[in-house]
Amino acid sequence: MRRSDKKRKKLRGMTLMEMIISLAIFAIMGVVLIGVGMHVDSTTKATTAMKDKIAVETPYAANRIKEFTDSSGNTVDLTSATENISVELPSVSGSYIQFVTEASGQVATDAAGNPQYNTITYSDPTCDMIGDKYSTKEIVDDAIPGKDSGELNFQFIEIETLPTT
Repeated sequence: MRRSDKKRKKLRGMTLMEMIISLAIFAIMGVVLIGVGMHVDSTTKATTAMKDKIAVETPYAANRIKEFTDSSGNTVDLTSATENISVELPSVSGSYIQFVTEASGQVATDAAGNPQYNTITYSDPTCDMIGDKYSTKEIVDDAIPGKDSGELNFQFIEIETLPTT
């Protein structure tokens, strides 16, 4: 066998079958990568929308601001709902001292100059309050129109009525 025949056998290219298999593998990998890329893109968009919503709503909720300026420049009150709040402390009991005060706000004393006080005993105390719950969702709906702002909704409560006892 001549030397040139040996070189030709070594320099053989890929067969048609090998080319078809290679193309099929690359096509499958391409489909998988496109699917992953689309998922990453949708996740990035949702994360950006959530970040924008948090950036707009957080200052209102953190500072308990009850109004905002809409895109038209009008001052709009936040939507509020009255909430009844009840705090119960079951299986808690004890006592405390309540000093008697005069109309002037000074602690009342007896003839010997000792402060007057009452001992109050409690068991399973409860506390009922009324408050306004404010929602900041409408701020984002106005600030970022046309975007789905998701279900995130910062809320804060301002207590209207404190318990008297």
